[in-house]
Amino acid sequence: ADVAAGNSTSNSNSNSNSNRANSGAADDWLNGLGRPTLIWPGTCTWVFHQLGMTQYIAERFVTSHCQLAGVSSGSICAVFLTLLEAEPSAEAVRAKSEQCFRIMDTVLSKVSATPISFVGRLGSALESATALLTKDADHDSLVPPPGRLRIGMRQLKWLPVPHLQVVVENTFVSKDDLLAAVYASSSVVGITVSSLRRYRGCFCADGVNPYSGTGAMELVAQWFGLWGNLDVSAPAHVRGDLLNPPVHAAWNLEAMNELLATPEQANAGRTDPTQANSCGNSDGGSNGGAAQPRVDSTSNPTDTPASSASPIAESVAQRPRARPRHYWLTPSVGNHINLALVFLLSRSWAHELWRRGYEHARQLDGAGYFDGLPRRAN
Repeated sequence: ADVAAGNSTSNSNSNSNSNRANSGAADDWLNGLGRPTLIWPGTCTWVFHQLGMTQYIAERFVTSHCQLAGVSSGSICAVFLTLLEAEPSAEAVRAKSEQCFRIMDTVLSKVSATPISFVGRLGSALESATALLTKDADHDSLVPPPGRLRIGMRQLKWLPVPHLQVVVENTFVSKDDLLAAVYASSSVVGITVSSLRRYRGCFCADGVNPYSGTGAMELVAQWFGLWGNLDVSAPAHVRGDLLNPPVHAAWNLEAMNELLATPEQANAGRTDPTQANSCGNSDGGSNGGAAQPRVDSTSNPTDTPASSASPIAESVAQRPRARPRHYWLTPSVGNHINLALVFLLSRSWAHELWRRGYEHARQLDGAGYFDGLPRRAN
């Protein structure tokens, strides 16, 4: 079946220039100043909703000037966007998205025959799909400049006691290195894979740790201002409500504390990715281990007026101010998540989620959520 999102109104004219990241030197990306950020948190099987949102963004907007931040399923979506940015027009983006969906559909058919047949197998299936999606992409068209893309994951640390600690990678030396980071970031042991992944010599797991019992406590602590900055790591418009409790916000909170650190904090402990990683004793830095909880103090105002009475406009006004704009691409914006369906996965459901994600992004666009992003030339 065709991607439902691809049947929407077409932007038929081509851009004269490719929507690819070529607008900043590597050192400019690393300082991150003045750049909006597209953020994909981990959402489990709602990754297909996020992919639909990502398709809409790539069709409608120029994102080559944006920084990208993804954890778990969000890292897959961030790389998906870099693939779509290489396409010269909205129609080409739609065609590439259709190709990607067909590959995903074929792969899912092998692991979704029964309701829980994906357990322990989904990770390898997504690896196969990603390899097919990127097989024709060269280094320059896929690997972002250092600092543009930040991927959160957890590394196994042995001291003082064995634990999974959040680390952030923001420099990738090759396509294989980038994809290995994505696989490490999106591998939930016991759900999508059967064992920890290895990345740069370290045992790694999903950036979102659903087995951790500390996420809810951290959320409450930040909610009452005891530490951190909840408006950055889980702003009001992505947390959920009483009918959809902030489970995803709690799961993502620790990773987002690191992923959305201010540029100065993020680069303070940055290491050379070509050097051996310290897997056991690292105690700081975005590449060698997670630092202490971040507190963003930058106060750059957003460029969206807060006067609108609509809920979406009000949530836009509440966006974090660590960078000029944070655009969260997640179904939890507007409460499009039903937690009762968290383990539902089938080909038809993936198609429906992709369609819903595309329409969700269209609705947000109509409400001004993406104001500030330049639109593609038609």
